[in-house]
Amino acid sequence: MPKDDSWNVVYSYSRAQALADDVLVDVTEAAKEIGFRIPTVVTDHLFHGYVEVPEGLEGEGQSDCGPSFFMKRRSSSMKPMAR
Repeated sequence: MPKDDSWNVVYSYSRAQALADDVLVDVTEAAKEIGFRIPTVVTDHLFHGYVEVPEGLEGEGQSDCGPSFFMKRRSSSMKPMAR
C-alpha cells in the first residue's frame, strides 16, 4: 500500500497475521475444486459454523464435502467481475 501522509494509521492487521491467528481459514484447495483461481479464505466464524463438520456428527451422514458445496452455491449467485 502506498504511503499516504494524510492518514494516521493507528493499527494494521495483515492477511498473514489473520491466518496465523486463525481469524481467517484458508479454503484454497476446496475453492480450486469449483474453479476459483486465486487464494481463498473465509472467516473462522463461517468455517466453524457452516463448513466444518460438528464434533460427534462424523458418523451421522455429515461429511467434509461441505466447503466446496457451500462455496459453489454462494459463488453461483455472484456475477463475474468485468476485466
